[in-house]
Amino acid sequence: MAELDPGRWSAADDELVRGALATLRRDVEALELADVRFVKARGAARRRRTVLAAAAAAAAAVLVVGYVGFSGLGGHPSSLRPAVSTSRSSASTTTPTSATTPADAGVPLPVPGDLPVSAEWQRALGISETVVIADFKESEGGAVMDCANVGEPGTRAHAQSVNAEPPGLQADQRVYDNPSATTADRAADTVVSQLLTCSSGGAPVKPPKVSIVADSAWPKVFSGVGPASTEWFVVTHSGSKVGIVTITEPGESGKHRWTVSQVQDIGAVAQRRLGGDLGGAEPTRPSTVAVDEQMPVAGTRPLLPASLFVAASQWATPGVSGGDATHAVTADFEGGAQVHECDVDTAMDMTSSAGRFGIVTVADEVDGTILGRQRIRLTASAAAARAEADRIAHGIATCGSRVPHVTVTQDPAHPGLFRVVGAEPGAPKAVGWLGVSVHEGTPAAVSTLYLRSQTSQGFSELDRLLSLARQK
Repeated sequence: MAELDPGRWSAADDELVRGALATLRRDVEALELADVRFVKARGAARRRRTVLAAAAAAAAAVLVVGYVGFSGLGGHPSSLRPAVSTSRSSASTTTPTSATTPADAGVPLPVPGDLPVSAEWQRALGISETVVIADFKESEGGAVMDCANVGEPGTRAHAQSVNAEPPGLQADQRVYDNPSATTADRAADTVVSQLLTCSSGGAPVKPPKVSIVADSAWPKVFSGVGPASTEWFVVTHSGSKVGIVTITEPGESGKHRWTVSQVQDIGAVAQRRLGGDLGGAEPTRPSTVAVDEQMPVAGTRPLLPASLFVAASQWATPGVSGGDATHAVTADFEGGAQVHECDVDTAMDMTSSAGRFGIVTVADEVDGTILGRQRIRLTASAAAARAEADRIAHGIATCGSRVPHVTVTQDPAHPGLFRVVGAEPGAPKAVGWLGVSVHEGTPAAVSTLYLRSQTSQGFSELDRLLSLARQK
């Protein structure tokens, strides 16, 4: 490894790098975060949230390195209730976001829960990047980080951090239970009074000055401007429950990225969820006819058109997304064509062997889970495409001889479809599905499709998606 010459890279070099990354993963997993009381003592709640987000990103990166291409999926409940209308204030801000907000952004998606989910934050604030939501530990934080005088309005039932790195979203959301509706009424009114007299409780950081934006009905919205940050506070209340949403704006103090209307949208979702009022329509099931969809494409330039790829909305089935809506997301592109550890297309962008390829990443619109990827490689001819498809299929079939702890099973009914199981010692078994096919609509194009799923319907779902790809 003395010289970084790709032509001289050996299996021994590869094994050395894998060993080093595995050691890094174990070290990160063993690392404990500092006690929250120590972090809060430094008097910077916003800095604390940034540290937590960075730690989560680092841990996720290490897990991706250690388990490339493998991940289990959770369940997707589908219990629904009809929607009702929600009113809002007509107030506005001077610096609105450039993103557009859908008309139904204040209506909850048909997913159970007391708190807004990832896709609802995206819709309300006009964010295209994935919003990461993580549960707080029981010991973490007070009701409002920057207002130490605001007490918790009941027994904490659920609390989460909400982050999206590129737009700079930093938020948290909390729900509290009370013995009765009367107790919750008093607790909610007390939170409002305490917010309007926000104090730091003796901490060296000056608290934000909080003002009323909309308080004629629940949810009630407030704006806070401090020396280093601008914040939004939303208080929700229904029955015996009280909720608080805090959003910290990116950029300079006193300047808003998000409008009052957008904040009210996420507040409306939080309010309706608190009352168990879930709305929205069931996602449309994809047909067997391929459609076109505008989607972000990564890869070599000039980028391949999105019309060559399977539309992200056509990934939405019970077997792939649990019936949730799906969409294409912007993912980090590090120049590689490989979509899975067993994929033998390892070309790198801006090298002589790169050729032309593009990648689309598809995610669950509700919880942000990455569901899979499709890579399309354009070759010189139909014959070259068939040869490339055969090469990739053979590489996947023989993956177990190259990658430790991996078992590959081919679908006996459909050549080019594979089930890949990773079972590293001490780690849960992870299942993925890989398929390769030449396009019929574009005979020089080869699609490689990776599906992350624990479902027993993996082969049939993969075959369905590849049949859509062949039509392109």
